[in-house]
Amino acid sequence: MRSPAVSVIIPCHNAAEFLGDALQSVRDQTLDDFECIVVDDTSTDGSAAIIESFAEADRRFRLVILSEGHGASAARNAGIAEAKGRWLAPLDADDLFHPNRLELLMRIGEKHGADLVFDDQIITAFPNTISAHHAFGFTQPTFPFSQEDFFTGSRLFRRSFPMGYMKPLIRREFLSETGIAYDPSVPSGEDFLFYAHLFAQKLCCIGTCYAGYIYRRRRGSLSWSEEHLRFHSELGDRVLRELGPELSPHSRSALAGRRRDFEDVAKAMPALAALRGRHWIRLASILLQRQRVARTCLRLLRTRAARSWSALRTGAAEGSPHSSASA
Repeated sequence: MRSPAVSVIIPCHNAAEFLGDALQSVRDQTLDDFECIVVDDTSTDGSAAIIESFAEADRRFRLVILSEGHGASAARNAGIAEAKGRWLAPLDADDLFHPNRLELLMRIGEKHGADLVFDDQIITAFPNTISAHHAFGFTQPTFPFSQEDFFTGSRLFRRSFPMGYMKPLIRREFLSETGIAYDPSVPSGEDFLFYAHLFAQKLCCIGTCYAGYIYRRRRGSLSWSEEHLRFHSELGDRVLRELGPELSPHSRSALAGRRRDFEDVAKAMPALAALRGRHWIRLASILLQRQRVARTCLRLLRTRAARSWSALRTGAAEGSPHSSASA
């Protein structure tokens, strides 16, 4: 049988509340030549039944069931192993594709001979689908994106979101040749680690200002605990140990900066907790005693303000949540 152009891979665990929307956004693609592989990781809420209903109505949808719960990384690896498409397109079960996303990104990737091609993202709160807030704020229709761009863009305190949020189309042949896979043992930051390994290779990556991936934040979906932040800090050390010789001096310097960023935010967590709880006396005490924490809080406030201002400028300039891009 002829291989499809794109394999969409969706890991799923108890996603019945929002999975149908994600699958519908795939079915609504202007690109007909795709397969959608949904890997169910021991769901107990009826997710499998939703997937089966799509598969019965449309042969392009396929359900893969894992016998034990191993997490999203293992589910993604299982989906990649089943995929037959020239391009692999990850999609989280609570997010959406804009209807022409696969067609446009694949066209860009084929034109430029890319191994990875990725777009900007629309950031919104579940269940909304429309927002003027873009994750990265790209302005060029298409542009090369280097290893140094990735690691520099993975630091905190930036106007844009960290580059670990990217959702690229990946050429399956490139992934097969490198043997790179998601690490199921990593509880957080698995996307960053996966992309770090990809960018350590000699690859061609193309970015676009088009925003076709709709990232819907859910309350409680991300835990910014001190433990979580320190784990991310240590993850940079792992990348340096495993990939150091393949990384440029600029990339290694950016990784060291990324570690400092996460360490600083971890140390500032008591102050941030006092701020959220409106414990003003405790907050003042912490900031007066720890100047570095005060500087970190100020940097975080500046970052949030810069992102809000960027969102306002994006909305005013475009008048709609989507940018256009030429292939």
